[in-house]
Amino acid sequence: MKSASRMPDECEQMLHGLISRWWSMERAYIGMGAMCATDKNYLGFHNCFQLCSIRTRRCMEKMIQFLIMRGGSLRLTTVEPSVHIPQSLEGGVRKFLELSLKMETDMEKLHSPACRKYVTVQTDEKIVKLQLDTASDITIISVDTWRGNEAPKLTPTNNISRTASGSKLRLIGQFNCKLQVANRTGTGIVYVTDCNLNLLGMDWIDKLNLSDRSIDQLTKSTPFQVLELQNLSQPPQPWPPPEKPWSQRRRKQDMLREGFLLAQSKGDITTCEFIESGPLRREVRLIKWCIYHLTGLERCDNDYLYDRLAMSPIIEAWYKRVVSRPMNPFEMALTMSTRKPDNCSWTWYTNCTCGCEYHRGCLCKINTKSSSALDEHIQTADFFVELFDF
Repeated sequence: MKSASRMPDECEQMLHGLISRWWSMERAYIGMGAMCATDKNYLGFHNCFQLCSIRTRRCMEKMIQFLIMRGGSLRLTTVEPSVHIPQSLEGGVRKFLELSLKMETDMEKLHSPACRKYVTVQTDEKIVKLQLDTASDITIISVDTWRGNEAPKLTPTNNISRTASGSKLRLIGQFNCKLQVANRTGTGIVYVTDCNLNLLGMDWIDKLNLSDRSIDQLTKSTPFQVLELQNLSQPPQPWPPPEKPWSQRRRKQDMLREGFLLAQSKGDITTCEFIESGPLRREVRLIKWCIYHLTGLERCDNDYLYDRLAMSPIIEAWYKRVVSRPMNPFEMALTMSTRKPDNCSWTWYTNCTCGCEYHRGCLCKINTKSSSALDEHIQTADFFVELFDF
């Protein structure tokens, strides 16, 4: 990393204005805290304004440190509070809070993104905006901006860059290009990062001798015209395209919609009526019931494929909710249908098609029409369980 050069005069004046504003806010908060300290009923507000003064002083010290690092000098003599502080607490601290809100609002407007200076970059009839940042030693663009400019080949970089907070900024590569700014042409390196940053740094400002130009001249001048955007070094391996993200699981509404179309094409009127029922569709246990009913349609040589793993969270949530309250025989049958037999050596389990346990028997082997021990609700449950495919 090379040493930072001196900032333009306009940037130095802007920093002096911000430092003066932060300093005046600190004086105002100190005065408010002193007035609140005179009354024991407002000691809490005294602590609040004291913390605000400490925060504003830290911001001011950071800007002074940055100004000195860039070769500037602090030229401030005396600073007055930014607002007039009342000399009495008549009416409570409402006036102080209103003054604090006004000061913070004005300062937020100064630091708003609208005050940032951007330079338009034109490359291959594509327009990109770079933020003019004299605090950055290098010029950085994001991966999306790099791909939007036909993704020139990248070379590995050993450069280590850090953010304003001191954390490392990951650089995934660099490439050489020719740029023209304000009728000045130069060749240099542009770095690519995976963060959402598009900055015109001091390396290009020094290379094109743009320090003698004002910020307004740079932002209002002819946009960047990229004369040649190509790799000027040895051609490295092309940067691999981004991997496709893992496919997300379909929502229950989409699965029900597909299931309805499938059942409609197969002429399964029972399933169509089941899915169209709004109150039933909103129940988790009945969604599970319907999906497994549709899975049973695979015996009809249909092409409906369903991932059972996607249903496991739904089944677990349904099972925990159902077993925590009293159940009728109909719900008991559905609950038992989610359990596997503990002993796989049972004779009836050899030729079982559903693999479900119900009163130490196989649900798909129970003949509900001839069984006298099952009532009407159990018969309905077994009818659907016969179509379940576990």
